[in-house]
Amino acid sequence: MEDKIQDKRKLLRKYYDQTCTKEEELQVIELLSNLENDIVLQTILKEEWEKIPENIVLESDTSIQWENWIKKAKVDTSSNKITLTANSTSQSSKYFVKLLKWAAVLFPLIALYVLYSYESGDYFNKSQQLSQKIEWIVKETTKGQKLTFTLPDGTSVKMNSSSHLSFSKNFLKDDARIVKLNGEAFFEVTKMKGLPFIVESQNMKTTVLGTSFGVKSYSYNKVQHVAVLEGKVKVEQKEPFGNKAIFLVKDQMVSLKSTQGKDHFLDIASFSKESVLGWKDGLLVFKDQPLKDLILLLEEWYGVEFIVTDDIPINKKFTGTFKNKPLSKVLDGIGFSSRFSYTIKGNKVYVKPKS
Repeated sequence: MEDKIQDKRKLLRKYYDQTCTKEEELQVIELLSNLENDIVLQTILKEEWEKIPENIVLESDTSIQWENWIKKAKVDTSSNKITLTANSTSQSSKYFVKLLKWAAVLFPLIALYVLYSYESGDYFNKSQQLSQKIEWIVKETTKGQKLTFTLPDGTSVKMNSSSHLSFSKNFLKDDARIVKLNGEAFFEVTKMKGLPFIVESQNMKTTVLGTSFGVKSYSYNKVQHVAVLEGKVKVEQKEPFGNKAIFLVKDQMVSLKSTQGKDHFLDIASFSKESVLGWKDGLLVFKDQPLKDLILLLEEWYGVEFIVTDDIPINKKFTGTFKNKPLSKVLDGIGFSSRFSYTIKGNKVYVKPKS
């Protein structure tokens, strides 16, 4: 990581001194275009941020404010310039240019370079090359499906049903190994010094160096969680970005709950490996679960649709554990105690009281 910092610092210094080649100038533009995801560049800029005099009052915690500014950094090639948006009424915004002076001194040069490229007819070609550079590989599962695969770094991934995961084609060439997840997955991360592994989900960002952990983050679910089987991870809220960070170690779990449009972490707690992560080993576990919720779980697990008559007690609770069992065996088990019968026709399950 330190070598990358020095290389980029040297590149920025050359650009400031106007000693860059045209190829190096394009590299700088690309760096700033990806500021939000470039951990090394953020490290360089953050050094300047942390030089703020202690007597300057910021809106909130310094680390929080830093992440907020990073989120606001935008490259505006349509107007041949790079801009950083800020709230002009904020006291801290008055110091923004100073705090990010490494970036600020680059703007005139970048604008000149973009203008030069535009006039030479080369700008659009190079912009198109940059935009095409990020290609995403997508893995998906539907209801009733699970998927196991290996990422380019050797990390093993197990995806639960109805999940979507994507990662860059240049996975190992970036400054961090980033995957984007909507759904549920378990990761056994290969350790790579200086190259953190990051899972970006709905409202969370989970960062590790090497560990085994699970993330559950469906877009339709108000509660998300991260559970650690081995190692250590850092979990952050994405909106507001970096508002709070929590560190988890082996056998700990934290949930993020949405209430009235606001997200907040629940307390760190221990967890049942079977209940939370058993799905990856074909273990279906439910404890004191109402039939109405159990039906939703079974629909996801087996990829079926339940049609239940109105006289079935859907609030009755059930507890059970089944490993790699067909749906019929699960229904036989819960149907015996609740006295209902069922019929499976294709992907539909009809449930009614026993006559």
